[in-house]
Amino acid sequence: MSIGGVQADGQIKAGTVQVLPDDVVNVQGDCSSYVNTLAMPGVTQANGVAHPGFCRYSEYEPLFDGKSLNDYWILVTQGTSRPYRRAVKLSTTYRGRWCATATALTVTLSAQVRVTRLHWNPTQAPAPMCAAELNRVDPAPTVNTGDLHSRADAILRQVMKTYVRTLPTVTACAADRGAALAALDQKVKALLQTIADRERYLWMGAERTFDDPGSGAANRCMPQCGLCASGWAGTIQCIKSITNAGQYNYHHKETQTWFVGGTSQTQANGDVLYPMVWTALGAGGRSFVTYNQEWNVNTMGTAQLRVWTDAQGVINFKRVTGQIMIFNGMQVILGSPPQGYTEYEYPFPSFTTAKGSTTAIGQAPPDTQRNCDLPVLSGGAACQVVCNWNLALQ
Repeated sequence: MSIGGVQADGQIKAGTVQVLPDDVVNVQGDCSSYVNTLAMPGVTQANGVAHPGFCRYSEYEPLFDGKSLNDYWILVTQGTSRPYRRAVKLSTTYRGRWCATATALTVTLSAQVRVTRLHWNPTQAPAPMCAAELNRVDPAPTVNTGDLHSRADAILRQVMKTYVRTLPTVTACAADRGAALAALDQKVKALLQTIADRERYLWMGAERTFDDPGSGAANRCMPQCGLCASGWAGTIQCIKSITNAGQYNYHHKETQTWFVGGTSQTQANGDVLYPMVWTALGAGGRSFVTYNQEWNVNTMGTAQLRVWTDAQGVINFKRVTGQIMIFNGMQVILGSPPQGYTEYEYPFPSFTTAKGSTTAIGQAPPDTQRNCDLPVLSGGAACQVVCNWNLALQ
């Protein structure tokens, strides 16, 4: 058969990839139960291997004639399956040693992929914002079966190109005929192990490009448990973007999110202070004739939101803590120096909701007056910030 333009000559063939149903590890209890499980041991595979900080892990198992290498080799050593022995050439050397050569190795390469993932299964129905957070961190929808199939098929094709084209003639020599055949077995097994190791290595490299939580990005899997607390809870979000690149192709897009909720503090005047976890994720850069610069943003901090009701019964929301500034929070990944720039929390606008309302949902008009606190903003480049909020009283 022909794989990727390489003629296999009936020796090594490519089979099909099987994607098994997800192995789901249910985490019973509240948000803190899920957080503790994610931290240690993390997702745990059926074979007992734990991955702390991982909410999902995809395992690629190379198969030989439909079996794992260990199971396949048991059949080989038992004599049940030893197809390459049908084309073994035995010879003796001038010193009386025996040599065994496998002139044709016949085996079908295939694979199976299984995803093990955590699933937070609360013991009681969560509050609305808590339910939204549960759905956000549940890794079930991150990778579909078709994507797993295509990635695994591509690895098989790549391995076929490498090993069908360069498949060596395997020869082993020993003092007698039996020892030579046994030595040949070990050399063939080592060759198959090399193929299996290469397939697993390629899978680990591919997985990071399409399965972010599977790569151990615990910050993406980690729920904000404050959203499960009583009182006001939800998110405030501001998105910074460059709308006009200007003369230096300046570009930047960044999402700042405030997760509101948790243990509140009631002031003497009746105002309530709620904790907020602030995160900033994004990337940007600029280019000159002979100099390019790119940066990433991935940082966090804490703040407070003040909530009070005025004389007309309108409910008011206002950020009351000082602006968060993270030194080198905007890390330069291309074109250093410098190593980075200071990342600034955006001062989102205050907002209100109607008297007696149990939700606060809205969006502020786009802000084009600020420079977005971005480094060395070039002439002609304008920044726009759009903020929205979605809070509920639970």
